[in-house]
Amino acid sequence: MRPFKSLRSPSIVLAIESRLTALGLSLPDGAPSHANFLPFRKSGNLLFLAGQICEWNGVPRYFGPVDQGYDLTTAKKAAELCATNLLFNIRLATGSLEGVAAVLRLGAFVAAPAGFGDGPKIADGASELFSYTESCPEKLFRQLPLRKRWRSLPLACHLRRSSTAN
Repeated sequence: MRPFKSLRSPSIVLAIESRLTALGLSLPDGAPSHANFLPFRKSGNLLFLAGQICEWNGVPRYFGPVDQGYDLTTAKKAAELCATNLLFNIRLATGSLEGVAAVLRLGAFVAAPAGFGDGPKIADGASELFSYTESCPEKLFRQLPLRKRWRSLPLACHLRRSSTAN
């Protein structure tokens, strides 16, 4: 698989990876699939990523469904964990984060009961990780959101994220 053509300078890529480190985050050693599907698929310059649950190196960390008594900070950490798994798969597919021009869509499925209205607040945990920072002036990870409430998710996790990158 040939790597994507870089559209940014190496200093921007280092800024993205430095941002993760500054936030006390790192990418996992792996993001295994729990079903019979591919972690990603390339089509031309598009990269389609499979959904990622809130796990670290294959071990789920947050379980749902979330309900009215949930802690927003904890739930957003679950979304952030999904985002690190997405970044791992982007790097796996492209060879480095340098190969990504932009994240086009970032989907979220939050496990919650009927009538639960805070799904977008929870999903923002990943969006905020991907959002504009002074150290990443190109706004690499501004995206079109897709957010849905779901009654049940794989391995009974809080959240599942998917993404499309170019």
